[in-house]
Amino acid sequence: MKIYIVICCINCSKKLLKIDEYLTTLKTKSNFIEKNYINPKNVAINFPEKKQNLIYILVESLESTFFSKNLGGIASKNILNPLTNLTENNINFSNTNKFGGAQNLNNSECTTADIVEQTLGIPLKLNKKIVNYEYSHKHILKNAYGIGNILEKEGYIQLFLTGTDIKYGNKDSLLKSHGQYKILDHLKAIEKGYIDKEYKQNLGFEDSKLFNIAKEQILKISNKNIIANKNIPFNVTILATNTHYPEGYVEKKYKKIFNNKYLDALYYSSIEIKNFIQWLKNQQFYKDTTIIISGTCLNIYENIKNSNSNKYNRTIYNLFINSKATPIAHKNRIFTQLDMLPSTIASLGAKIDGDRLGLGTNLFSNKKTLAEKFGTDFLKTELEKESLFYNFKLLY
Repeated sequence: MKIYIVICCINCSKKLLKIDEYLTTLKTKSNFIEKNYINPKNVAINFPEKKQNLIYILVESLESTFFSKNLGGIASKNILNPLTNLTENNINFSNTNKFGGAQNLNNSECTTADIVEQTLGIPLKLNKKIVNYEYSHKHILKNAYGIGNILEKEGYIQLFLTGTDIKYGNKDSLLKSHGQYKILDHLKAIEKGYIDKEYKQNLGFEDSKLFNIAKEQILKISNKNIIANKNIPFNVTILATNTHYPEGYVEKKYKKIFNNKYLDALYYSSIEIKNFIQWLKNQQFYKDTTIIISGTCLNIYENIKNSNSNKYNRTIYNLFINSKATPIAHKNRIFTQLDMLPSTIASLGAKIDGDRLGLGTNLFSNKKTLAEKFGTDFLKTELEKESLFYNFKLLY
């Protein structure tokens, strides 16, 4: 009887989790990526004579769901209230006529995968264990070409800042393989004297310190340009992690307001971002700088997962500030993080021949995204299948 019960439970679990379906998908080969991939290396991309700076703020698990219902989220209180005015007055690509964002493709809960999608316009088809351990000190997607490569070719100074260990998830290998970014992480911050050797808060150091370091680094680049009477553009990417699962991190200077640590982390993270944007607006270089705020992936906050929101389409937050491109339509779009690659380049005022890079589509154009053309479910299914093109043309 016990054996029978165990077998029944296993079979039931397999049905609920669709394990057989998933394993079948993995064994199935697909040429979808090969057919739809546009190699950015082979695309004519024309930048303006005076190039726009880029500040790209990646925020762990930031989704539009946490706005209030009247704004497009499902929260009874507007958890992201500090970002409301910014979102209203700038470009938020949305799946509805309210605040919204990108459909989620990545189920790996791996920040490296999120960065790959947004910067290279392709999925990361390597499991979490391989990325974090077996792939150490190796190139990641060596033959893929993305934002870092494009901007390196255009002469941009490139810097990546995070309060965590850059080696976790092999983010250092990814960045050095695609644009030779200078990196400042937890260890580098200790070396440079920003924090003491023993200092550790959250996953390394908190976002308020990260944004202060970012201010100093950006001013150094800007001041060097002024002194040398040069106009060398910069690309500074900041990975903010106070909103990292499972419960986020509330800095000691803040009081509890939601009686929930994670909601407090989201709210106060929004304040840190808002304050940083305000600081940027007060700088001399602001008029020549495009700022992008983007969540990494969907949140795994249990109250959201288990809420009665089955009909609600949760999406990943995005915002384009001071873009040099104007969207033909930024509402009621169906898109994924793959579309951030060409959209980012377009927001700098660059003209992209065909408006497609990687598996992404320029959201400022009227061209359909792959999610709009084929449907999100079909796109997810095809990207999960084995791709020989991916394995032999992009990965190695």
